[in-house]
Amino acid sequence: MPGYLGTQLVHESQELIFAAYDSEWIPRSEPFKRSLRLFMERSKTPIMITGLKMFSLSLTTFTSIMKTAYSLFALIRNFQEN
Repeated sequence: MPGYLGTQLVHESQELIFAAYDSEWIPRSEPFKRSLRLFMERSKTPIMITGLKMFSLSLTTFTSIMKTAYSLFALIRNFQEN
């Protein structure tokens, strides 16, 4: 579940630039336009949730962890049968 939510957060944060551009910014004041430009620049880096400052919570990370866990499980089971 955290992997899915982390992926959704990254996807939604990447959509912020398009949402800001699609807003009614043309008739707005100049300070608003400056703030919007700053917001769009800062939105270029996606928001990510990280675990222990070592890995990002995403579906890719979750899949990698599950593959490794299954491989270790299969290896241990193979040793127990022999």
